[in-house]
Amino acid sequence: MSYTGMEGFIAARTMVEGLRRAGSGPTSASIVSGLESQNQLDLGGFFISFSNQRHAGSRFVDMTILTEDGKVMR
Repeated sequence: MSYTGMEGFIAARTMVEGLRRAGSGPTSASIVSGLESQNQLDLGGFFISFSNQRHAGSRFVDMTILTEDGKVMR
């Protein structure tokens, strides 16, 4: 498990849910509507919330400090 892996999982789940909500035969407009309709989408304790005015799904920020040799400092 890594930060990149989790970010990819969240992005993929968000897109799949947007496509599901877009219906059969999705168009660009229906995909946008499907993504914008995701209000408080629970991805296992990580919540995504979009609207037609809010296109940043999360305000979560995590800070990672790397050592000189590129390893994550714990």
